[in-house]
Amino acid sequence: MGCGILTPRWIWIRNFGFSGLFGHICETDDGGTVIISEACLKDGYTIFDGPYRHATLVLVFLSAASFVISLACGVLTQCWLKHRFFTVTFALNLIATSFGYLGTHTFCEHFSIGAEGNPDVINIAPKWSDIYFEYGYFLYLGGVNLGLIGGLASGLIYFIE
Repeated sequence: MGCGILTPRWIWIRNFGFSGLFGHICETDDGGTVIISEACLKDGYTIFDGPYRHATLVLVFLSAASFVISLACGVLTQCWLKHRFFTVTFALNLIATSFGYLGTHTFCEHFSIGAEGNPDVINIAPKWSDIYFEYGYFLYLGGVNLGLIGGLASGLIYFIE
């Protein structure tokens, strides 16, 4: 799960450097070309700014919170509420997975929008963001579901014993 969350950021750093990660997507003096450079550090939009910033951060937070709560509830229900272990764990992991997907999709949309108008950015940014942000999400999804399967398997073994 951690690999899925971190992979997209490292891909972005590899292609644009740390200034690309924390820098800005802004317009040049002619007002028409979208660029990513250190010159934009104090102007324009950062990758976390713009119309998708709030929604992305909220969804990522909800995804992480749901997953942590599901782990805690899985442990608690396995110890005290055995008959609800499967229901609670499955429901919370499903919620975490849904928020994770929505957050990743929102993040992808944000990067794709920033690429319009500049052939260099169009050739690089969407390619990496579309492929690797989705790839990162599937790693994340795999981690969540492996946690779910592991929890259910341990609960099943516990019940059988």
